[in-house]
Amino acid sequence: MAAKLLLRSRPGGHVLVYQMFGSGLLEPREAAWLWAAMGVVPESADPAGTEAAIAAAGLRIKERLLIGSERGEWAEERRPGASRKLLYASRLRRNRASYLERYGRAAYDMMLGDCLWHVYAMIGKLARASTCCPSAEPGGVRPGLITERACGSSRPPRRATAAPSPG
Repeated sequence: MAAKLLLRSRPGGHVLVYQMFGSGLLEPREAAWLWAAMGVVPESADPAGTEAAIAAAGLRIKERLLIGSERGEWAEERRPGASRKLLYASRLRRNRASYLERYGRAAYDMMLGDCLWHVYAMIGKLARASTCCPSAEPGGVRPGLITERACGSSRPPRRATAAPSPG
């Protein structure tokens, strides 16, 4: 299944794709659980899948910048976030049955997935990249195809009882 993507940029402009990918450090079972919990289309978390979607949209990659964990480290030094997410993940795992009973599986998985997302980014299991692509059309607007909704979830957002932070 393919979803349409309308790319908008000024004539002579560029399209910037910011994406989080699974790295070689992310184990296949971890990836399968995380993608399902967070509503990520697995192909969109693979650089080759995103490159294929960019090409299918009629764009070419001008430059790719691998961001790594430096931005997260910088932010963590100023305002701790990932360390708090690690604390939350620990509490979620320790009190799993209680959280499942109170909020349900979808809310629990979503909260744990969000916590691990930040931690995994800090330890290199997830990798950030920015990709710059020159606009394909002189008018700056070009409809294109992105396979399997590569820029988002394969399903609509879940409605789940909001779970408070496990702190």
